[in-house]
Parts: sequence; C-alpha cells; structure tokens
Amino acid sequence: MSFYKMLASALIGGTVFYLCHLPLAWLLGAMIGTLAYVNLSKQTPKLPFSFRTYGLIPIGYTIGEHFNKQTLMDMVTHLPSMLLMI
Repeated sequence: MSFYKMLASALIGGTVFYLCHLPLAWLLGAMIGTLAYVNLSKQTPKLPFSFRTYGLIPIGYTIGEHFNKQTLMDMVTHLPSMLLMI
C-alpha cells in the first residue's frame, strides 16, 4: 500500500471531520479516513514501526492540550461509572 494514498485518506478524513466541526477532528478524522481506505482497498498497510512512535507524539499532545483542572474534576465525578465500564 502506498504511503501517499494512506496520507491522502488521512488528510481527507481530517478535513471532513474539521468541516463538520467534530471534536478532535485531525486525530479521529485521520484515523477513520485511514481505516476506511484500508478496509475498502483490502490491503495491509506496510509502514515502518517508527511511524507509530512518531505518531504518538501529536496524539499525546492533542489529548493533553485539552486536559485541565475542570477535566480532572469531571473525571472524579464520573469515576464510578468509568470503573463500571472496565
């Protein structure tokens, strides 16, 4: 599978999510776009493992950017229901 085709599918997914004003558009949109491409093309992605490592950097930044005191307080409030999901 071509790296550029996967990149294009990720960009398209991110753009669609962004235009629809969905949360974490460039993270979730890229994931859904790539997932859709892989499933529709029936090909297995062949990427170096280091891509995963470098990909975790923007994911961690994106998630951590929205984490604040109010988020922590909301997590404590919802802790019982979160534990039931485990």
